[in-house]
Amino acid sequence: MRREVNGVAVECVRGDITSQEDVAAVVNAANAAFWARSCDAGQEVCGMKLLYIVTKGTGDATLASIPLHLAANGSIEVGQEVSVVLAGDATELVIGDNASNLEGVGVPPMRDLLGKLKEHEVPVYV
Repeated sequence: MRREVNGVAVECVRGDITSQEDVAAVVNAANAAFWARSCDAGQEVCGMKLLYIVTKGTGDATLASIPLHLAANGSIEVGQEVSVVLAGDATELVIGDNASNLEGVGVPPMRDLLGKLKEHEVPVYV
């Protein structure tokens, strides 16, 4: 199933997301200290493909925003290829205006993060 929520295409897919051949790493809010690895001398980023998993929803705006903030203002900025999965409580972000109204502490509003993901055509899976 495919839907558009706040201008972001969201696709619901069954299966093991970690078995995708084109995903180099899976990152979630608990692994926020993940850094890009070096491949060759002088090359900071190695064409890394990252999958960010969001598991928090409207009950914790800050933790729901952290993986999206890392994706939108971290990985994308250094040229990494990014995908996002909304799982568990995070699936409520696609209901109504939840994502538009969500603002965590110390991170950009959810609407801005989703806007940047849309701008860079980042796939979001539920």
